[in-house]
Amino acid sequence: GLLLGVDRYRIELASAGSTLVLGDPASPVRCAGEDRSTPPLDLTTLPTICSRVGIDLHPVRLDDPVQLRWLEACLWPDVPGRVERFRTAVAALREQPPRVRRADMVDDLPATIAAAAAPQATGHHLVVFSSWALTYVPRSRRPAVARALRDVATGGMPVSWLSAEPSGCVPGIPVPAGLTAGDSATVLGARRWRAGRELAPIAWGTCHPHGQWIDLSSDAVEGGG
Repeated sequence: GLLLGVDRYRIELASAGSTLVLGDPASPVRCAGEDRSTPPLDLTTLPTICSRVGIDLHPVRLDDPVQLRWLEACLWPDVPGRVERFRTAVAALREQPPRVRRADMVDDLPATIAAAAAPQATGHHLVVFSSWALTYVPRSRRPAVARALRDVATGGMPVSWLSAEPSGCVPGIPVPAGLTAGDSATVLGARRWRAGRELAPIAWGTCHPHGQWIDLSSDAVEGGG
């Protein structure tokens, strides 16, 4: 569940001549990457997160040293700073750990949404995020994620499914120019429902699988997405 604490980390995106800082500037957890977008991304803050919950078939508790040692052993050893960042994130979130349900990301998504704090509250926006997770789900089961979100959206609440998955992995997300379905490039895309109706799915651009860089289209950067 460490990704659920993104707003509690210092996030740095470097572009030509400047660095955009988001999240908590004073956080000991520092996530840095390169913004290759033209023009560069222009944000002032992250949205306020009212409630968050994750789904994992085998969640790891942040107060279980045995499970944490196993998870740390899974980190690639040739990426400088990754182990240190992992340990710092665990320490930062241990006292108030993110809520992670032992569940299946397809079959149990509706129940997970229902269990979230005040999911139908006025003014709330439901955001579902998947990053290199759907690619491990059989292709025949993937459309069920969109169906579950469509059902939630029928009540009128804004719903967005943000994805960072391989090209052609997320049903409905167009394949960016220059890529082919099944390409290993990570596509940043979204399926969105507003006032009970789905907007056209969109591919905002591409990124490194582990966030070392992002490259968004000019429409996405300027708010067209």
